[in-house]
This record gives sequence, C-alpha cells and structure tokens, in this order.
Amino acid sequence: MYIHKEGHRLLFSVLGIIIAITAAMIYFCHPLNFFNYLMIFLMFGFWIALASFFRIPNRIFTDDKTRYIAPADGVICTIEQTFEKEYLNSECLMVSIFMNGTDVHVNRYPADVPASA
Repeated sequence: MYIHKEGHRLLFSVLGIIIAITAAMIYFCHPLNFFNYLMIFLMFGFWIALASFFRIPNRIFTDDKTRYIAPADGVICTIEQTFEKEYLNSECLMVSIFMNGTDVHVNRYPADVPASA
C-alpha cells in the first residue's frame, strides 16, 4: 500500500501544522493536562484518517475474461438501463457505486475499453 502522489503535499503540510501546534502546546502549557493530551491525540487521529483517504492498496487482478472487476470500492446502489447522450449516444447499463469516507477513492477500468470510446 502507498499514498497517492496528489496527497503528499497536503499530508506533509497538515503534519507540519500538527507538529507546530503540539510543540507550542508543550512549550507554553507546562505541565500538560488532560485537555492537551486529548487535543494532541485528536490531531494525530485526524492526520491518520486523512492519510487513509489517499491510500492506494496493492490489488491482485486476474485475467479471467468471464468476470468483471469493480471500478471502485463501495456499495452498488443502482443498476439501470439508460440512454447516455453525452459520449456514447446510445442505450447502456448504468452502475452507480456509493463510496463513503473509508472506501479507497481510486477508480479503475472494470473491462477493456474500445479505442473509439
């Protein structure tokens, strides 16, 4: 598993801010009390949650032509026949996937896409 490159700047910036706030709390609030420890714990917990949003886990895919790989993590909420007028200009099957905050926000191709699409 690794972190997507677009998240590096944000993660390092937020980590720097958290470290600066923590250092200021340690310097100015001596001795630290329960509220200080709670704030430090919550800030680093927020950073871990933010880092998990940008994670890209290693996935192992097979070349099984009889199966489709889901293009995104999440829950399939709608499968319906619809007319797509913007790109395909034809009838197609629409699959809607809901991704919550804990799902990996990376989209993949579930099948080969023709060169004309």
